Amino acid sequence: MRRSLAIVLVLAALLAPRPARALDGADVVVVYNRKASGSQQVADHYMAARGVPRANRVAVAVPDAERMARRDLPDMVAPIRKRVDALKAQGRAPVVLLAYGVPLRVEGEEPGGTGAFLKTVQKGRDQARKAANGAVAELLAALGDAPRDLAALPEAEFIRFSRERAKHAATRLAAAIQMQGAEDTVWTLRAALRGATGGAGLRTDEAAMALDLQFRGIPTEGLAALAERVRAHKGALGELSFWNGLVGVDPANENGAAVDSELALALGGPHQTAARLPNPLLAEFDRTPGIGPPRATIVPVARLDGPTPQVAMRLVDDAVAVERDGLSGTAYIDARGKTGDSPYAGFDAGLRRAAARLQAAALPVVLDDRPELLAGAPDAALYAGWYALGRYAPVFTWKRGAVGYHAASVEAQHLHDPAAQNWCKRMLESGAAATLGPVAEPYLDAFPDPGAFFAELLAGEPLVTAFYRTIPHLSWRMVLIGDPLYRPFAAHPRRI
Repeated sequence: MRRSLAIVLVLAALLAPRPARALDGADVVVVYNRKASGSQQVADHYMAARGVPRANRVAVAVPDAERMARRDLPDMVAPIRKRVDALKAQGRAPVVLLAYGVPLRVEGEEPGGTGAFLKTVQKGRDQARKAANGAVAELLAALGDAPRDLAALPEAEFIRFSRERAKHAATRLAAAIQMQGAEDTVWTLRAALRGATGGAGLRTDEAAMALDLQFRGIPTEGLAALAERVRAHKGALGELSFWNGLVGVDPANENGAAVDSELALALGGPHQTAARLPNPLLAEFDRTPGIGPPRATIVPVARLDGPTPQVAMRLVDDAVAVERDGLSGTAYIDARGKTGDSPYAGFDAGLRRAAARLQAAALPVVLDDRPELLAGAPDAALYAGWYALGRYAPVFTWKRGAVGYHAASVEAQHLHDPAAQNWCKRMLESGAAATLGPVAEPYLDAFPDPGAFFAELLAGEPLVTAFYRTIPHLSWRMVLIGDPLYRPFAAHPRRI
């Protein structure tokens, strides 16, 4: 009996899920810009502070400016991806840190980029129509129908006719399967139906394809390969519908994004650049079947930045110093007293919920629920609030290691402009150790839920994990500024 129990206990120990390995300096790929003064200095300072191996330092040559052209992004991605892939091969979970001087924003589609997409769609659509004509002709022959000039049919009529004949063929096939001696008919109808409408037994890969589409979208360079997968599942008619669905899509629609957010996807392969994509690392997807592979393609990206190289280097110094004993001070939540069903009222309610969660964690909390901004904020350790566009309120005395953010449209712009009053720049300049914000209008639903973001930090998670577990979108406009490994509450973690 004891021996059996011992075996059970050993097996349980072997089979139990192992806790994820904590991130460390060997997981961080530090990227600096050869063209930006101070960039390598910040990179080397971070590497020394966090014990990052020299092999993890990557140099890129991009404009020493806040913005870069999309056409330059592939050249930037290539050397970073090489190091990221090497770390993955070692079983590590790489994180990328962009040092001071790497551009913040990648511009929208270049002239001609939209044309390339539309030409690819038109060519694919034309080829798919020819293939569908052939597949439906075979279906008509299998049914014993008279031949038709399918190419002469307008698209809508062709689709309607083809679906009707496919439905009829499926009915005939079901009847033939029940008949003795109808094997030839069954084989002929089944083969014709497969060519027109797709095969069976492919549901697992079809689900994976659906997740790819959800989280990586439809990149121009991946259209042909994706169309082949669609045809394998849904036949020639399915592929034609796929191409028809892309007619009218404008890949230049809202594709200006943060370099950081674009890299998080680009380092894992091609992705759609039009508009924003859902973030598979978001906590709400934890129970989504098949979420593992989409998550494995994402490489979290943060930046060590600020008004000057000295401020950028201080961010990691503060993080390392504060981690030993843990962050202390007051949490300030600045809501606006909004009620109702609007998105603005919803975000405001989220701020009040965040205050309640922080109070439950026994932190000193100040909730200001007035329309006006906070009047004063001494000993500020955590902060979330809104709304003053590009107008930092100099009412904070930041504790060393403080983390916070202000929800407004452009607060991560102008980090290096001495005169700028944007919140990210001024918070870092005034003593905060980490913040986040948008490089262009992100819309309100792009910000992390403040309660969820702070809950991740309070649980002892590193800054980069808290951000990527709560940021709703990638290939979008939000950036995280601070030491990605910073764990402000690692010394005394708590769940809320």
